[in-house]
Amino acid sequence: MRKNAIEKINSKNKKLVANLDYDEEPKKRISNGLKERLIKNFNKLVV
Repeated sequence: MRKNAIEKINSKNKKLVANLDYDEEPKKRISNGLKERLIKNFNKLVV
């Protein structure tokens, strides 16, 4: 499901997701905030 979402969002968000996957531990709080934003952006596209 996550892969499908990533494929549908724009390239800017794809880059953010790639960075999140790479820096998961050191920036956990920041990553969680970005993930929430990505989910909101994706939800906007779905609607």
